[in-house]
Amino acid sequence: MDPGTAESLADQNLSYLYNRNSEMDIKCRLIYSGESSELLLHIKMRKDVYEMTDYYVFEEYVNSYSDKIGNTSDTVQILDYIIKRTRGGFNFRIKVNPNLQNKIYVLHFANRHNQKHYYYWVPLSNTRKSSILIYDSENLPVIRDWISNENPVNIVSTQKDSLLFAYHYQIDFEPADPPMMTESSGNASLSIDSLFSVGAGNSISLTSQGLYFIQSDTTSLHGLGIRVQNSYFPELAHINDLINSLRYFSTRSEWDKLNTAINKKDALDNYWLSIFRSSEMAKSVIRNYFDQVEEANSLFTNYKEGWKTDMGMVFIIMGPPDEVFRNQAKEEWIYQKTEDLPKMKFTFEKINNIFTDNHYVLIRNADYRNEWYRAIEMWRKGRYETLIR
Repeated sequence: MDPGTAESLADQNLSYLYNRNSEMDIKCRLIYSGESSELLLHIKMRKDVYEMTDYYVFEEYVNSYSDKIGNTSDTVQILDYIIKRTRGGFNFRIKVNPNLQNKIYVLHFANRHNQKHYYYWVPLSNTRKSSILIYDSENLPVIRDWISNENPVNIVSTQKDSLLFAYHYQIDFEPADPPMMTESSGNASLSIDSLFSVGAGNSISLTSQGLYFIQSDTTSLHGLGIRVQNSYFPELAHINDLINSLRYFSTRSEWDKLNTAINKKDALDNYWLSIFRSSEMAKSVIRNYFDQVEEANSLFTNYKEGWKTDMGMVFIIMGPPDEVFRNQAKEEWIYQKTEDLPKMKFTFEKINNIFTDNHYVLIRNADYRNEWYRAIEMWRKGRYETLIR
């Protein structure tokens, strides 16, 4: 199959990245080993209709996001790169051309049956040149930015370092500020709670939750950031977490009342019953709101929980965007006009962060106020279906 000539990377609508109804979900991590690189992929087929063999796969290297894609594609026999297939999906390891470190590596999946196309890419000039990798209890590389504190892991270095150093930060990051709040409430300063050494390749249990930064050289800024969460994550299971995630849904007085209640379980039950006309409506909103929170955790967790990020906040309230466009500096989410809301655009600026490659900050604007409150009102009136479609 000829991939054809497409538009530039910056012109690709990437809304499938955040839509649970898309055919596939791909997570990737770039690992450096000396002068070469490897791309680790985890591909989960979201629909039982298709298998990996139902897709043509192409790869190419481009210089920038403005370059046209599809002109220099090579076919990839993706199954030749498989590490292991599990119930959760396919795991691949693809070697990247070491002579093309300043380019953008692009993977293009084309469905043989319905002609849908999916593009995934990673800049090879990444400034966070991490050579540290975590293997889970099934001896598979961890590609997402969080692990459970339930099972031991192995931490290795592709540079063959025998000793690694881990910083632990136990800070409870604040949830994102609303889109119309142009003056940030800020976060507490980030201080190290502990520092310990890790024998590379040795099994270790990271039982304390929080953010970890693992390095082989403590004088550099290169390393691996990883969150350690409880075994329920990305679902929220503890009462304090459930209440905290209602920050986007509640008035300030409601949220303060929940947090200061002596019996928080009873306070949360009464909170829901005070908002909704019927227990059936309350159950429906509760289920769907916390489904959004869980999905935000799956999609956006990096140095902090996904629901607390700017992208997570917008996703929870507004639902998956209709259009997504990305370049080296920013990502834009567009929501088309509906019966209840006008067309809206949220722009997230990409910020360098030593813990993650995926730190995006919303460009806030007071003009979001009316539409944001309108969306929250739709949730509180049980009319959320058009938002999370």
